[in-house]
Amino acid sequence: MKKKFFIILFLLYCSVWAETIGHNIISRSYQDSATYINFVDTSVSFNISGKIESWNIYGTRSGPLSLQVYRKVSGTVYMLVGENTVTTNSTGSQTFSIASANQIQFQAGDFIGWRFTATTSVPSQGGSIYFGTPGTGETGGVRWAHSTPGITNGQTLDFINADNRTYSIQANFNTNVPEPSTFLLFFAAAIFLYKKNR
Repeated sequence: MKKKFFIILFLLYCSVWAETIGHNIISRSYQDSATYINFVDTSVSFNISGKIESWNIYGTRSGPLSLQVYRKVSGTVYMLVGENTVTTNSTGSQTFSIASANQIQFQAGDFIGWRFTATTSVPSQGGSIYFGTPGTGETGGVRWAHSTPGITNGQTLDFINADNRTYSIQANFNTNVPEPSTFLLFFAAAIFLYKKNR
């Protein structure tokens, strides 16, 4: 009985753990109007490796949007790890689920980013995610660079511009390795359940 109990706990522990990185999905003060521009959010980074299952944004306009992951090379130069191109649906909270074959695999220390081209609702403007100054309990900080052709996976871009902005964007990801705090809580609960069921 004890052996089966611990086998079940081990299998549960090794299962996929879901986490989220990014900022609150809310309406903010400003709508970005820039076109053909890449952003990297340097205020938060992944603390573990995994794959992105879905993205959340608070949209401002309808049209194409590239949701990206970057890896710092040196200074202000970052490499594009991967991207998911989606189509936003005007204003409001939106979630984009990513097919397993297209999920971006990232490493600890990587950053989320995005690329605006031109929206379909307002072709002269490319911004499709609300932004503002950091709210209570939020961090802020993005870098950006204009790039008309854009870049492909493995290519680099020098993000020479920076500002203290917070965009309404999140990446939901899965990992097979829980954080240390989760590990401790899990096994504390396991010991409690074991003693209770002896």
